[in-house]
Amino acid sequence: MLKPKNELEPRLVEDCHDLEGDVLAIDFETFYEDDYSLRKMTYRNYICHPKFDAYVVSVVSDTTAWVGHPKDFDWNVTRGKELVSFNATFDRSVYEFGLGAPGDWPMKSWVCCMAACHFLNIRGNLAQVMDRMFGISVSKEVRAKAEGVDFSKLDELPEDMKQYVLLDSVYALAIWYEVRNLWPNRERACWSFTTDMALRGIPSNRKWLECALKRLKERVDYYESQIPLSKKQSRNELIAYCKEHGIEPPVTTAKTNPLWHEWLDTWGKDVPWISCLAKQRSANRLLSIYTTALNCMYTDEEGVDRIPFTFKYCGAGTGRWTSGGKGSLNAQQFNRDPVEGINTRHILQAGKGYRLVVADYAAIEVRVLMSLAGQTEIFEFLKTSPDLYEAFAKFLGQMPKEAIERGWSLKQYCKEKDSPLRHHLKCQLLGCGFGLAAKGLHKQNPSIPLERCEELVAEYREKCPKVIALWKKLETVLRNGCASPSKQFGITLPSGRKIWYRGIHRKLIVPKDKERRPFMAFVADFPDEDGKPGDTILSVPTLINNLVQGTARDLMAGSMVKAGLMKDCELVLLVHDEAVLRCRKEKAEEVAKALEEIMIDVPEWGKNIPLSAPADILYNYRKD
Repeated sequence: MLKPKNELEPRLVEDCHDLEGDVLAIDFETFYEDDYSLRKMTYRNYICHPKFDAYVVSVVSDTTAWVGHPKDFDWNVTRGKELVSFNATFDRSVYEFGLGAPGDWPMKSWVCCMAACHFLNIRGNLAQVMDRMFGISVSKEVRAKAEGVDFSKLDELPEDMKQYVLLDSVYALAIWYEVRNLWPNRERACWSFTTDMALRGIPSNRKWLECALKRLKERVDYYESQIPLSKKQSRNELIAYCKEHGIEPPVTTAKTNPLWHEWLDTWGKDVPWISCLAKQRSANRLLSIYTTALNCMYTDEEGVDRIPFTFKYCGAGTGRWTSGGKGSLNAQQFNRDPVEGINTRHILQAGKGYRLVVADYAAIEVRVLMSLAGQTEIFEFLKTSPDLYEAFAKFLGQMPKEAIERGWSLKQYCKEKDSPLRHHLKCQLLGCGFGLAAKGLHKQNPSIPLERCEELVAEYREKCPKVIALWKKLETVLRNGCASPSKQFGITLPSGRKIWYRGIHRKLIVPKDKERRPFMAFVADFPDEDGKPGDTILSVPTLINNLVQGTARDLMAGSMVKAGLMKDCELVLLVHDEAVLRCRKEKAEEVAKALEEIMIDVPEWGKNIPLSAPADILYNYRKD
């Protein structure tokens, strides 16, 4: 029998049937090593691997606890109980895939402390959350010592490991009691559907994927043969070669930096091997994606090839979902355009006898912004012009006279006259409303002359004074928040959810664009759209963007839950403001109509936001 090390620890019982209470915390410990770990694999791949071993589990209630091997636990004890884990996605996966769901899922529900904490913008691992919430220091030393240890070969599990896994459950239960009443039921359902969707995986086609991989490998090999560099293509090697041959070397080789892509585009026009370098990089990225997808693929009970992926509920600071990670498919970042004649989005296929139903919120961010600002006059024009940009043209009084006389839509007019008007209106709505000045608008849209950008900005600010008023309100919130002694502040969304900015401090910012000078700014520890933590610059445009994206996310979350409850279809994927369902071919029209109705049926707090979400029926996933 173990001796308690913390006042939160309940008494241990030898018979699991002596566990008391309606809530039980669960924590598994599993075998791992450097090359076989969740750092490099999806949950399903890790758990279904031959090396997998769940060697101990702790089950904790308010007053009692049991620690031992999972096979020695009577899982029927959990019948009618609410199960809690810090990372329930993992622990539930161990129960289902690793143990084969003993007890035939008798529990009432299985909820996730980490997901609830993310909803509340309390981020970090178990140790970090415990420190923040309770001031309790959690040591991971015992866990670190377990790397590569095959506990199945030991006669008895070490006492320190038993104590470690016990306390993990104790802490999870303590966290749950703190956050459970702050995590709405609709959000619990949202997390549950998110987990199911990711673990199940997107439907695909193994043969198609293998053919695409073969073709990509051939193209990569060809491009590499044309590039006068070693396969490593180090930055120093590239710079040295460029200088030797009279080519201006790149400022950076970082694949995410626009300056790198600008260099490839500029020099690739005249230097064949640089053109090959650009194509090789693009094809190689897709090759990596497809290799990851094939490594993750499994065939389900119905014979459908599926690719499970990492999909994080409230992964971004705004509450949006994030995807990807080492060893996992980033299902939200498929290439829009084909690469080497291969459409990456076609990796998602409905399968024989099935169809994908895809619905995307049309210009949702603009609609949300105008609604939040109270600049609702534009919505009156949506009654006769479903195209938001045409409605905006009418709102501004810029609908061409010829289009009105001929009865043309704005799209038709721009096509017939080869006019950039709709493009300018789109850039104006998507840029100016979020605080872009003329130079910023021009930089994002080089095809629009700077003088025209200045006109678009001035025109927007004159016609949309309520949006400007919203900026000023947020400026006051920002100023007061940055001056707060607590070094944190939050903004409340229409749904009631709050976005928090914590750890505020001043920092010297060195722009990647060398034309801009370094400057001091207030920053906060705020996960970006990929879920990566870091210092986010606090500015009015940042708050506007977060406010709008957070609201759009809450609308999508509500739609997701409703769609997940629909009969005769399967929730496959969310891509920002787009939902993807899978259903039988003969049900597609019915499901498409139902999905459209679900997505425009807004909650009471969003009744003044006029939404549009037309649905498409597809076999291969694509983005037109």
